Amino acid sequence: MEWVQLHGEGKLAAFTVIAVGPTFTTKEGYDRNKPYVVGIVELKEGPKISGRIIGLDAQKPNDIKVGTPLVIQFQEPRDGMGPYLVFKVRD
Repeated sequence: MEWVQLHGEGKLAAFTVIAVGPTFTTKEGYDRNKPYVVGIVELKEGPKISGRIIGLDAQKPNDIKVGTPLVIQFQEPRDGMGPYLVFKVRD
């Protein structure tokens, strides 16, 4: 096994909208009134990875399209636990 650096770009392969999540997401303000998107991202190099998707309107899941171009980003949580992986819509 060896480490391989990836470009961090890909496309949305599948998704779901979550309205009742784990405790850390409710601390970030997500709940039944403010859901969030989690998806499977197919990276340019081929592997697929799951993560939170930002920049999509979770209130309108019918407007979210499989194939949307995404890029990796690391986000700092409010609880100071350290950065975590998210994907955002690529400009």
